[in-house]
Parts: sequence; C-alpha cells; structure tokens
Amino acid sequence: MTRNNRVKRHLNRIKKRRDARKDGLSLQHKCRLNRRHHEVEKASAFITNLSDHELTDDEILALSKGLGFVPTPNKPKKSAIMKDCNAFIRTMRIRFIAATNRWPKTHKFRLPSKWNPGPTRNCKLEDFFENLKEEISKVPIKNAKFNYNSSMKKAWEDLKKNTNLILKGYDKGRGIAVISKEHYLQEGYRQLTKLIRINISNLTTILLRIQLTCYTVLSVKCIFVSS
Repeated sequence: MTRNNRVKRHLNRIKKRRDARKDGLSLQHKCRLNRRHHEVEKASAFITNLSDHELTDDEILALSKGLGFVPTPNKPKKSAIMKDCNAFIRTMRIRFIAATNRWPKTHKFRLPSKWNPGPTRNCKLEDFFENLKEEISKVPIKNAKFNYNSSMKKAWEDLKKNTNLILKGYDKGRGIAVISKEHYLQEGYRQLTKLIRINISNLTTILLRIQLTCYTVLSVKCIFVSS
C-alpha cells in the first residue's frame, strides 16, 4: 500500500467520524445502523407483502431466513437425554423379545403399550446398555451458538400470534408472500366456484379421458360447448 492510499484512508476515516458526530452517534453505532439497513434492504427483495400489515425490520429479517429455517434449540437437560436413552433401551428390549418369542395377534387399532420390560437374557445386549448409559453421562453439555437473536425470536412469536396473516412460499424461486387471511380465502373461493368452459368435438371421448369426480368434489361448474 502506497503512502497516498494510506493518507486517503485516514482522511476518509476522519470524515466519517465528523459526520457521525454531527448526527450525535458514534462511528461504530452509525456503521452498525448502516449495516442493518443494508441487510433489511437485501432481505426485502425476497418478501412480498400483500396484506395491510406493515412488517417491521425484525420481521423482515426473520422471514428472510425462510419457512424451512430451523433455529438452534436450547441447551438440553441431562434428565431429558437420559429419558431418551431409556426409551431407546426399552425399544431395543421389546424388539429382542419379539424376535425370540411368538407374539399373539393383536388388533391394528390398539392403544400403545406402556409395558417396560426388564433386563433380557442376552448379556452382550445388557452390557451395551450399561456402557451406553455410562458414556452418555460423561458427555459434557455445551451451549450451542444460536443462529438467531432475541429480536428475531420476538418477531417470530408476533407473526405466530397474528392469525390474520398467512405465509406462503413461492412456487418457483426463493421468497415468501405475506397474505391477509380474508383475501386468501376470497381467492380460494373464487377459484373453486369459477365457471369453466371446455370446447370439445366429441363429448363421449372427453368423458372417458377426464374424471369428472374431481370437478364434483371441488364444486366447480363445468360447461361443455360443442364446436
């Protein structure tokens, strides 16, 4: 880097600090606001708001993650992990007993059994269960790095509580459409009750190709017009 470039960068940094002081903000805070504004503008390109609800910046950033976004879960408890381990051991024991014994025929629609079998006669299987419990109890539980912040979490909760909004993903491409529930139902009823005109030359041939039951189920009025 030459001397002139270093001087230019230093002068630009001084100018940014002066502009930030005029606004009553520090340089870091102003850079943070500019970065957030840029992120909101970038995320708005993938969101189409067709409702009367005005989306906040936090809601836009939360929706930009996508409908299939999986947030990082909270730190699991040791008791919950051991409970899942005991459920796994119960399943393995039942499968072992079912494979070595004959089970009576039961009805398909029956309530799930709460039977918890004791230790089996298979020493290797029971040793595996003991070693599994011991290894799981020694595993340290660390806090995972969250892929969201508190403002995004609050935005998701607000959108979830708002029953007048419907979120739908684009049929093609990446994006989310925010639709009001009233307009969504009106458009659905309009499509289900619209009049369809089909020009046919041979009514018998077209009836063999099209299953008219789907039109009956959807309550769509269908008129055949001969050419």
